[in-house]
Amino acid sequence: AVVHGSAPKFSYSEIVQDVHRAVRFVRYSAKQRRWDIEPERLGIVGSSAGGSLALTIATQTLAPVLDPEAADPVDRESSEVQCAAAFFPPTSFIDLHTEGDRLKITLEPAPNAWPLAKTQEERASLGPRISPVEHVTSALPPIRIIHGDSDASVPLGQSRMFVAKAACVSGAAVPDLIVREDKGHGWPEMEEEDWAQIQSWF
Repeated sequence: AVVHGSAPKFSYSEIVQDVHRAVRFVRYSAKQRRWDIEPERLGIVGSSAGGSLALTIATQTLAPVLDPEAADPVDRESSEVQCAAAFFPPTSFIDLHTEGDRLKITLEPAPNAWPLAKTQEERASLGPRISPVEHVTSALPPIRIIHGDSDASVPLGQSRMFVAKAACVSGAAVPDLIVREDKGHGWPEMEEEDWAQIQSWF
């Protein structure tokens, strides 16, 4: 389980780099035989914001350029994963939308959360840069998404948009979307039934 930095102390881009670093660390440690893990068969899973981070890693959003000459051996490893799963993930920081409705996300968190942007226009331009849906390529690994159709926090349209984007990219693996009827942003049986399903899928 990865515990990354969080807002408002850390910016979103710093949080993403934390998770990229975590994947590198797991891969490096697996190669050192610290754990009984196959270093080239890594999967990642998260829910809500964690689900968004899982898709961020799967799409290599904001991934640093791999440096084979880095002084730290962990930084010589790739942060790519071979599969990913997400529960009700935000996939676009431009708009939250679901059939017919559009809810603008206000990109105005704590001042230090967007260190590269000083104006509203600059903050708005960051939306595409940090949105997993904008970084879907033919290199997309297998992905499974589980989302409730009554989610008032992260609309189901966020997951549908991600799947639709992958379907339009030649060679991309189209994510498997499981829609849970009448479920919101989490549900009581999720911990047992749905996580077990993700484990089995992995």
